[in-house]
Amino acid sequence: MEYVNCILCDSKEYFNTIELVRDRFNPSEEYEIQECRCGMILTNPRPDLEEILDHYQHQDYHPKKPINKVVNFFYRMAQIFNNRSKKKFIQKYFNKGCFLDYGGGSGQFQKYMSVNNWKADIYEPYLKVDDAERKIKIIKNDYYDVISMFHSLEHIHNSEKALIDINRALKKNGVLVISVPNYDAFERSIFKKKWIAYDAPRHLYHFTVKSIEKILNRYGFKVIEYKPVYIDTVYNILMSFDSKISYIFRAPFLILNSLFQIYMNKNKASSIMFVCNKNEN
Repeated sequence: MEYVNCILCDSKEYFNTIELVRDRFNPSEEYEIQECRCGMILTNPRPDLEEILDHYQHQDYHPKKPINKVVNFFYRMAQIFNNRSKKKFIQKYFNKGCFLDYGGGSGQFQKYMSVNNWKADIYEPYLKVDDAERKIKIIKNDYYDVISMFHSLEHIHNSEKALIDINRALKKNGVLVISVPNYDAFERSIFKKKWIAYDAPRHLYHFTVKSIEKILNRYGFKVIEYKPVYIDTVYNILMSFDSKISYIFRAPFLILNSLFQIYMNKNKASSIMFVCNKNEN
């Protein structure tokens, strides 16, 4: 285990523990969710780079592992919708070109972009990539039109290096599209320590809109647009229930209430997607 400095202000002293969260696969292991005085929230202490690999090898681990056949069906339908939605969002800026999915998991989105006429690569440091055609080990500088980080930044130990590498890899007019879990999500206040998006210790950081914008700016990016990811709210609510009775009777109401809260204030979404360009200042 390692103690770390705040990735936003570099402090190593001014932390308060705000929650104790159990590993959903190893309930005997408990982790501190701490808040720095600057507002950054992180898992601290945390497994180091060698130790964390074991937490990705658990037989039941998958970032979006369905909980039953019904949810599995809707998850597959949602994945199709989500792929189309992400591609449409990206194509507001580029219709085609060189694309890198950074931390792309199994590689399914990289494949999707490849068959849609993008020259698509994937960089994945932790998980096995299933038959990816363009998995890379070295990221080229000044090469990509678009780089995506869909739920990957919160997993990366050396976030500074990752964001610097991505900034260098983007062309001058390229964009970074990034989505992260949102600590300010409405449903977190309901589930508290059982909120699935904590996912300690795999999630090292717990971002808000304010903190992610500051971090991105620190490493040479300017946020030009952001939007809620509605489907992640539905997923996180379904996955956070640990009782079938609660799941059946409470989930529909909570989903509708959460979606209404997001409609009123998009900063209450379970996760938020940002588009950034390189800040030349």
